[in-house]
Amino acid sequence: MGEQIRLLETVPGIVCGRACAILVELGPDLSGFGSTAKMAAWAGVAPGNNESAGKRRSGRLRRSNATLWATLAECAHGAVRTQSSQFHGHHQVLKARMPYKRAILAPAHKLLRTIVAMLRDNRPYIDPGIDYDKLLVGRNAARWLRKLDEHGYLQSIRVGAEPAAT
Repeated sequence: MGEQIRLLETVPGIVCGRACAILVELGPDLSGFGSTAKMAAWAGVAPGNNESAGKRRSGRLRRSNATLWATLAECAHGAVRTQSSQFHGHHQVLKARMPYKRAILAPAHKLLRTIVAMLRDNRPYIDPGIDYDKLLVGRNAARWLRKLDEHGYLQSIRVGAEPAAT
């Protein structure tokens, strides 16, 4: 148990007391959950998508293990404040689209997936150094260019004239 606590303390935002709380709630054998997705649903940090035929319904959180949910949320708050971690960049991208408290659940979910992988492989946390700003631009660049072209900005750049007034 002491080795697992030391492993969890390598993650940004997790201190000894929170590591103990996470291990107590998850239990010694993680194979009982079947998959990380089922564990995330049980913990209450799984993303929900309640949309059908273009209609969005309530995205309320389901009932879950309240202690583990609160512990993961608190650890996620600490992780997103660590400037050099992947959790910070992930949260910054989401915070632009949604409120802070709603955006904190995604890093909590990522944190749980990271914890499960660390405990399964018995390896300490190593930050992958993901550049989420670059991913955001890469994912949205085609749409941005299409919108610029629709409004006449790309044609004016090609020709060298001023954009058409709308």
